[in-house]
Amino acid sequence: MKSNTEDEPCRKPLKDVRVGRTRVGKGIFARHHYREHDIVGEITGTLVKDPNYGSEYCFRIGDEGCLEPDAPFRYVNHSCEPNCEFDWFALSADDHPGLTTRVYLIALRHIKPGEELVIEYNWTAESAIRCRCGSPNCRGWIVDPDEMEKLQVG
Repeated sequence: MKSNTEDEPCRKPLKDVRVGRTRVGKGIFARHHYREHDIVGEITGTLVKDPNYGSEYCFRIGDEGCLEPDAPFRYVNHSCEPNCEFDWFALSADDHPGLTTRVYLIALRHIKPGEELVIEYNWTAESAIRCRCGSPNCRGWIVDPDEMEKLQVG
């Protein structure tokens, strides 16, 4: 996930996705075409400020804590060849009391209806698990590509 301190995107987020079954459980799928850089949807959920908190679906958003996402976007799966990414925008606390970050799912390329929406998890080597994304360029591990060398595969 990348961070952005500029203004929020001006396009209204689209929420036209469906939850469906995948080889690894639930996933989300596009119901229509998305162009590169389109906003697929806003990721909402519960902000947890406990530094020891973790779950199957949560992710860090800067220094604010972990976001425990609501459905449907809690079911975005990993792929070594992602078609989406999370992007977050810092908001002015003066303009938005109590809310300082908005998180969106953004298309990295053209996406067709029925295509699963997937991201690169970029986990640390300590958190890495075997990958089952099935992409032709699968690294075999859900891990940040820069952390691959730290894995002791045996």
